[in-house]
Amino acid sequence: MSRQKDGKNKIHPRQPTIQWAPEAFIYGRVLVAGDLNATAHGKRDVLVDGTFVYTDTNDNVVNIGDLLNAGDHTITASFTPDHKNYKNATADVIIVVNKSPVSIAFTNTENTYGEEITATELNAVAHDYYDSVIGGTFEYTYGDNTVISVGDILDAGDYDVTVSFTPTASDNYEL
Repeated sequence: MSRQKDGKNKIHPRQPTIQWAPEAFIYGRVLVAGDLNATAHGKRDVLVDGTFVYTDTNDNVVNIGDLLNAGDHTITASFTPDHKNYKNATADVIIVVNKSPVSIAFTNTENTYGEEITATELNAVAHDYYDSVIGGTFEYTYGDNTVISVGDILDAGDYDVTVSFTPTASDNYEL
């Protein structure tokens, strides 16, 4: 004769670990797949299938193609597994977006005494790290910081012109 006892054996879902280490980049480019590429891992580092959603500290969804301002951005990767054997998981990382350097292109021009300075002579253009044109304001000066503007008439002579630039979104640029 044998004795029997019925019971339950409960198997709990495993907590996956999330691996994610995006690299810093320079302002002016959008988020790419390599920035939002977290992976979930189970026992023995086996990849766990599921879905990731990325959010910022205000719970706004962050997607490939988004443009982040310069600075440190804490992003949360929230993982939902495809199988009941794993739990949901989250991980926070800081994505660092460095300020973009600015370069200014300015072409020397010539004019004749008595003619007004035109926008053609005041032709500076500012570019970011990726060589995209940056919006902002330019100031042109010479000598003792005398400002040159469209419509001015200058005396005959050679002028060493200095161009100063202030970008519209100045927090994103190294000046």
